[in-house]
Amino acid sequence: MNSSRPVPTIPAKWEQTWTGHPNRPVQAANAKLKRLCAESASRGGALTTFDKVAEAINLSPGRVTQLFGARNPTAETGVDPATLGKIVKAFGLDGIGISVETFYLNYDAFVAQVAPDAMTLVEARTPIKDADAEPTLPSLDWHPDKAEAYTDLAVLQVHPPRPLNSRADCYYLDASLRFEIAEHATGNRTVAIGLRKANLTFASPAFQIAHASLLGDAARPHEGVTARANGITVSSLPGETMLEGSPLGDYYFAVIEPAGTGEAVVTLTLSTAARSFAFMLIDDETDAPAADTPSLNKDAILNLIYGEALTHRRDAATGRLALARATVRRKSAK
Repeated sequence: MNSSRPVPTIPAKWEQTWTGHPNRPVQAANAKLKRLCAESASRGGALTTFDKVAEAINLSPGRVTQLFGARNPTAETGVDPATLGKIVKAFGLDGIGISVETFYLNYDAFVAQVAPDAMTLVEARTPIKDADAEPTLPSLDWHPDKAEAYTDLAVLQVHPPRPLNSRADCYYLDASLRFEIAEHATGNRTVAIGLRKANLTFASPAFQIAHASLLGDAARPHEGVTARANGITVSSLPGETMLEGSPLGDYYFAVIEPAGTGEAVVTLTLSTAARSFAFMLIDDETDAPAADTPSLNKDAILNLIYGEALTHRRDAATGRLALARATVRRKSAK
């Protein structure tokens, strides 16, 4: 039904929130926008047609029709995330709570997010540091194994996954990763040793990383983090010699979804290449980098300190050295 409610127009400046995010395809874009309009109509909202959506986000009706693929309801279209952000805001003001990431779900999962029986959960969400994550609690069906750290350069933990509100068999996978700079005394000097780059990889016989959910990919960019095939690479930022602190912060690592019938166990492994170590001499009196850095081979010093500890942790296929490993598994049904 049509409504006399005013169309919730979005200020143009709000678009700046999404500036810089690259485009990627939205599956069934036309069908998804039609579903939102139908939901608005059933609730007595204002955004009941494409024309009214266009008015709300300050675009022409023809442009909205073009972006959302009216000729092929199931087509994938590259709708700009800035436009999606304005649509999300408009429908939020119209009483339908969704997120930009909702548009990248498959159609059935999208409908589950906007359906009336799901709206209580969606509207009750509260923003946290990672705007993509739902504020769900960790599942009690999972428990972490004792995490292992093979050096004093990094500590890794993986936490009981948090189920998605829309799909109980999919989970937000949270990890805690902290890098430290190790110090070793040598005469009246101290050798500071750290990492310039490290890889955090995912493995599971029963789950896989859901599409575009990995931290650092185009949908979830994060400074210093680059998405890779089965995990992420964490690199020191410009102007920083070594990794230090918690680069993941409060952001979840990825969303995981069922894939296979193996044991429900998830393992994260932190590793690095042999030449990703960094070191510097510290003057013990001034606690600053020594001016007369010796002309010694870096790899020789690092091998002396870490070679023996890490040799048996080397991956034969990649040559990388394992630094830490953490596992979480689902409890067996009684």
